[in-house]
Amino acid sequence: METEIPNLTALLNAKNATLHEEQEKLQKLEKRLKLLQSNSLTSSSAFVTSRQTEIAKTRQNIANLTAEIAELPAKHAKLVTENLARQKAEQAALAEKERQAVLKQEEQAKRLKQEQEKAAKLKKAAEEKAKAAELANLERQKTELRLMITGTMSAGKSTLINAIIGEKLAKTAAETVTAQISYFDSKKISFKTLVKPAKSVVIIDTPGVNAALNPEHAEITHVALGKKGKKGKNFEDNEKAEIYDKLIYIFNADRLGTEDEMEHLEYIAENVPKDKLIFVLNKVDNFDSADDSIEESLAKLKKDLLANGFPKPKVFPISAHFALLLKLQKSDQLSRHEQRTLASYVDIFSEPDYDLSQFYGENQASNNLAYKCGIFWLERILFEP
Repeated sequence: METEIPNLTALLNAKNATLHEEQEKLQKLEKRLKLLQSNSLTSSSAFVTSRQTEIAKTRQNIANLTAEIAELPAKHAKLVTENLARQKAEQAALAEKERQAVLKQEEQAKRLKQEQEKAAKLKKAAEEKAKAAELANLERQKTELRLMITGTMSAGKSTLINAIIGEKLAKTAAETVTAQISYFDSKKISFKTLVKPAKSVVIIDTPGVNAALNPEHAEITHVALGKKGKKGKNFEDNEKAEIYDKLIYIFNADRLGTEDEMEHLEYIAENVPKDKLIFVLNKVDNFDSADDSIEESLAKLKKDLLANGFPKPKVFPISAHFALLLKLQKSDQLSRHEQRTLASYVDIFSEPDYDLSQFYGENQASNNLAYKCGIFWLERILFEP
């Protein structure tokens, strides 16, 4: 900060004026003292002493002023020099501050550019990776069909998988609670399907989502379905996401509209492409034809799905357990209890209302039990091109 320095000439003029006043004052005091001393009446009085003291003081003032006037140019020059040095230092500090600000801006610009270049590289790498994955997936789809099964616990997911395969390979809820992803590959396992698949088949079984009992199951399933990451990542960015061509969602006809199910459906509506979805209403064999209507239940379920974000939902009824027993019967794998259960199913599905063929767009009546329980038609939907 610049300090204002008084003008030297003005200072000298002011000091000289004061000196002149003191000199005139001294002359007057000396004249008065002579007059007092010449008067015999007052020559030894205290008044003379007072005048002498005043004269001495005035002479001292004149001496001080004379010394100040003599030193003033040097002091003024020193002040000017110090002020100039201070201004120069302040200017240098300001210049350094500005230089540092410029350097900081340049560093920030450099860092921003590096981050932008890094982001661009990452984006390009991600796009190339996604494109390569898409091409690889398209190539895979020529020879392989991947089906993912999901639903709440005890909806009959494992039973349906076993019914499609024709073997008791997937453990049902009565045996264990599925807490991990399971895979069933037709290249490694012989699938006893009624409709021959046009390509190899991989069935992916996911844990049943029941938050109250096993909250970690929902997390495992959501990751497999393609859970989004914390930074806005989408399906393809989730490295643990499963590759699947169709998602089969299984409803338990005995327990529709539970809180767990509604939360799971909401997640699927937000994260799974709608063209991959197939809905299956299982355990319709538990309906009482006198009180329950499969047709009305399907219509209501479609209406609810439409209201929950699933346009034109495809919903197909099935009795997965009946279908499994039919296939096991062919290979003589039924226990006596299963034989009695199968007989009860045959009796139930002898009624026209339980012929599920009609809900697959087939109007021609048939005695084929695989048609009636829905497994044949579902396999045709899944496996035919």
